[in-house]
Amino acid sequence: MAEPHDNDFGIGEQQGDEYFLQAVAMMQKNSWFFGPSKSEKIEESINLYTKAGFKYKLAGCYKKAGESFKEVAKLYEMSPYQHHSAAVAWTDAADMFRKVDLLRAQDALNNSIKILLDNNRYALAAKNLKVLGEIAEEESQFFEAIIIYEQAVSYFEIDKHPFEAIQTLEKTIKLLIEQKEYKKAIKNLEKIALYHNSTYTHYKTNVYFFEVIVLQLFLDDIVECKKLLVSYCKIKQDFNKSPEYEALEKLIGGYECHDSEKFYDAIHNRKIKIKAWVSDLLALIQNKFDGDFVEAVEEDLT
Repeated sequence: MAEPHDNDFGIGEQQGDEYFLQAVAMMQKNSWFFGPSKSEKIEESINLYTKAGFKYKLAGCYKKAGESFKEVAKLYEMSPYQHHSAAVAWTDAADMFRKVDLLRAQDALNNSIKILLDNNRYALAAKNLKVLGEIAEEESQFFEAIIIYEQAVSYFEIDKHPFEAIQTLEKTIKLLIEQKEYKKAIKNLEKIALYHNSTYTHYKTNVYFFEVIVLQLFLDDIVECKKLLVSYCKIKQDFNKSPEYEALEKLIGGYECHDSEKFYDAIHNRKIKIKAWVSDLLALIQNKFDGDFVEAVEEDLT
């Protein structure tokens, strides 16, 4: 298949311009006497703006494509019983604007979300909220991203989409850790773990139990770590046979007894996959642990 040339994209933009101008002219036509009715003008303009949008999209003219789909959305809003189509068009506009103008992408998504919520389409609204959360992350607005993701989770739950809710909740974990919202991260991790334990993905539960206890260890709550270890064995009866359980026993034991070698072995357990943020926390725990040990030795020498 031949590669498109620059002039192919130029032609695509020209065709998009032609369709866009035809749509504008159609809406300006007089509806009196033998002219098209208002509904006919709207229907034909939607068709022309949509064609313009796709031509612009193929030509890489994303701002113009966004403008075209925005006009489609506005026209659908003028039409009875076309709320869903309007929401879809706003989402299409957001997809285009996201490539060139994040602020306009956010505006388009918010318009789509409002329509969807007004019509009780909670799962679709939640999907758009996830995109809003991703944009907030890209803009380093981390607290806002967390709030948006958690709102998306609640809408997924309302519409009974638990898998999508848990996937979205998982996006909050790393952000919460980075913002030092450890208690909230623990709460969300436990919710994820309990979900997996109740489904065919129960094999993932051990990982999240492991992460919760690592967080508690980072918070220097050794008593809570031991309680959770017992509690999680009751929730998932084979947890005590897992490599995660074995690693946690070594971590807790090494931390309690100031056994640096035991702690190090647990961190580098090749039987389990450790996420980057977990690895970072374990390194911080070990640094603190090693520092306390050095201070204790220095005190004994003085």
